[in-house]
Amino acid sequence: SDFTGDGIFYNKGNLSINAKTVRVNYFSANIASVGSSLDISGSTIYAGRWQLYASLSNQFFTGGSTIHFTQEFYGGKKLNYNTVVVDSLFALQGTVYSRMYLDSNTIGQLNFDADLNISSSAGSNSQATVSVLLFNKPGLTLELNPNLIMQTNFIVANGTCANPINIRSSLSGTQATMIKSSGSI
Repeated sequence: SDFTGDGIFYNKGNLSINAKTVRVNYFSANIASVGSSLDISGSTIYAGRWQLYASLSNQFFTGGSTIHFTQEFYGGKKLNYNTVVVDSLFALQGTVYSRMYLDSNTIGQLNFDADLNISSSAGSNSQATVSVLLFNKPGLTLELNPNLIMQTNFIVANGTCANPINIRSSLSGTQATMIKSSGSI
């Protein structure tokens, strides 16, 4: 059945929450141990904070899943995600402050309902791939840390004159990098 609670703290073993809805303030998993795995295929997870410590994609399964977060998303290393939503409607902790840390991660679709700052968890020149970057409402801001190279194939950003979409470096005076494998963004 579905799960609602304060948090999930998972350190070792195999956890499968296929096709379930999970609502928690905090989801923390460490699947770096040999033989540990996490399978969220087909699930929808709402978490104020998502922290996944892992670097082996053969231990993490996400087919058809969606992760909604409001405050912090730590994506582990070299992991693949289906859909991630920066969600202002799901605010368990009150004020929304959204931060995302990526290290050679791949995300199929990244949806924005709130402003977001994306940094590299590796600390320097990591690359993250987001196939579709979708700003869900006018007036949103995406800040990219200069230590992260963001590769994307498709951006949907419907701003207005009064509420433009802003994409900028998080470090004033230092360029952030967004690339596309071919063509222009």
